[in-house]
Amino acid sequence: MAWSDPCLVVADPQDRSLALFGVVPDPGQADVGRVWLLGTDDLVSYSHAFLRNSRKWIEKLHERYPTLWNYVDARNEVHIRWLKWCGFTFLRRIEEYGVERRPFYEFERIAGKSMLDKRSPPPFVKADRTTYYSVFENHPYMNKKNEKQVIDFMN
Repeated sequence: MAWSDPCLVVADPQDRSLALFGVVPDPGQADVGRVWLLGTDDLVSYSHAFLRNSRKWIEKLHERYPTLWNYVDARNEVHIRWLKWCGFTFLRRIEEYGVERRPFYEFERIAGKSMLDKRSPPPFVKADRTTYYSVFENHPYMNKKNEKQVIDFMN
């Protein structure tokens, strides 16, 4: 997260953090970034709002990074379904990846390509409201104001 540009927080109506997400720029490739997301267990309670805004935020991230990519644990079926629903393409399976040498999938999404599967979201849907905050405006150095800027697509 320290190198992420941007780094964003998904918060509930009580301003509790539900998830962090962002993009780490690829060294030497200004238009390519490694997208990431860390969610709390409470995110499931706000899954409808999260899903409703996921594609909007992917498009917003694409304004800076035309190519987004990363790896996902092959055992994580919910995340894989969500990534497919968001329009990511799975490139290959790597049998031994990471510290534990587990199977992972490499995935990517290129701006302007059509969504792959728009029919159904992942199986966790419960309606409510979330707010997205930019917490590291000028990362990686954070030498300017570090105040939260509300970015709310619900209005």
